[in-house]
Amino acid sequence: MTRPIELEDAWLSIGAVDKAVSVQQLTRDLRIKSVLEVGCGTGAVLAEIIRRGIGSEYGACEPSPELFAHARARHYEADVDLRCGTFEGSAFNHRRWDLKVISHVVEHTPDPAALVVQVLAAARYVIVEVPIEGTRMGELRSRLRQAITGRRRSDNAAGHIQFFSVLDVHRLIHWAGGRVLRTRTYFPAATYRHMASAAGGWRRIYYDAWVIANRVLGPRLLTHLYYGHLAILAGQRSHDDDQGDPHPLFWHPSGP
Repeated sequence: MTRPIELEDAWLSIGAVDKAVSVQQLTRDLRIKSVLEVGCGTGAVLAEIIRRGIGSEYGACEPSPELFAHARARHYEADVDLRCGTFEGSAFNHRRWDLKVISHVVEHTPDPAALVVQVLAAARYVIVEVPIEGTRMGELRSRLRQAITGRRRSDNAAGHIQFFSVLDVHRLIHWAGGRVLRTRTYFPAATYRHMASAAGGWRRIYYDAWVIANRVLGPRLLTHLYYGHLAILAGQRSHDDDQGDPHPLFWHPSGP
């Protein structure tokens, strides 16, 4: 069941701050003028990127007409070239950008490797951010849920059909012809605090417990054990670095 657009935008806006921080930290000391966000949703992340002064020329594409309409209605602090459609079907596909951002998109994509290949082309840098759900605890929860409810892991409210481990994401970047330059791992504490405030009973205790665990264990360890977000700044590999790995047409990360 999908959320109404207003609730979806409120949800995305909470996480947009951390996602924009990823862009800011990973591009520190880099000269970035043009920024394209692929799969911008309601435009929440792009608005935060602009507010932080990252770049001066902006574009964004979003295939969902409903989300695109909300993104177009949003107030930005700069001019933004917004297009409704997929990246490969837009004019953006043929223009060179200093930075392309695909934040929490590839987990919704049946062919993530092909998308990353396309985005890496004609870009100085690319930032890929994904949720890390291919952990041991994540896989255990998935198996228990399927055994109890009969629902597959891909049958979820978030619309995720890929479930990445940290290693999966590094492999994805490499297979797509990219080179990992910088990484940021973090736990989305603001989102969990929001879920705790909206929940009651044991769910509130559950969400609060993970916020505390993040303070105790740190985001890197918690990401490997339970859940977190991984953002990677990538560039294209030179031919000398190419180890001949194929770019699979359909690539699925590990995990049930």
